Amino acid sequence: MDRKLFLKNSVIGGAALGLSGMAASCASFSSPKDANSRPSDLRITDIRGATLASIYDFPIIKVYTNQGIIGLGEVRDAGWIAQALMLKPYLIGKDPLDIETILMSIRHLTGPGRFAGGYAAVDMALMDIAGKALGVPCWKLLGEKVRDKIEIYADCPVVMDNNNLKLMMKRRFDLGLKHYKIDLTPALLKGIEGAVVNNLPTRKGLEIWGDHVR
Repeated sequence: MDRKLFLKNSVIGGAALGLSGMAASCASFSSPKDANSRPSDLRITDIRGATLASIYDFPIIKVYTNQGIIGLGEVRDAGWIAQALMLKPYLIGKDPLDIETILMSIRHLTGPGRFAGGYAAVDMALMDIAGKALGVPCWKLLGEKVRDKIEIYADCPVVMDNNNLKLMMKRRFDLGLKHYKIDLTPALLKGIEGAVVNNLPTRKGLEIWGDHVR
C-alpha cells in the first residue's frame, strides 16, 4: 500500500473500537498526528539502542518521548545499529505521530535494501508509538486485520554433508515446523562438470540443488 494512502486511512473506524475519547469524527483525520484523542505536545526526546546476540546480532532501538511512550524498532537484516542512531538529530523534538514528515526528512540518508536498515527501525518505532498513543493495536493503523496468526519458517543454514543435513532437518520436523528456508551454495556444485557456467548454476546445477533439497 502506498504510504500516503495508508496514512489517509490510518485509524479509520476508531469509533467502532469503543475506546473512550475516540469519537466518530476520528474517521475524518488523515494521519495519526491529526487524531482527536491523543497526547498533546508529544515530542521525541531520545533514541537509544542495543544489539542482541542470537543466531545473528539484532540491533534494537528505542525512541523515547517526553510523555513516557517508547517505540521499539529493529534495524533490518541484522544491520548496524549506527544506521539508526545516526538519525537522532532528525528525530529530537519532532512529533512522533507526524510519521510521514519524519520519514521524508531521513529518506535521503538511507539506501535500498539492507542499507535502509536504520530507516526501517525508525519507521517501526514511530508506528509503535502511534499505536500506543492512540490506544489501538499497530495493525489497526494499517487497515483491516488479515489474520490472527502467522506460521513461522525454519532457517536452514548450509550443511554440505547429507547425513548431517538429514539430522538438522529431522530436528525441525520434530518441532512441527512446516516451512523451511534452505540455503544453497555453489560449493555444492564444485567439481561437477557442466553444473556452473560464468559463476551461475546451469540447468544441471539447479537439478543438483533440487536433489539436495529433496
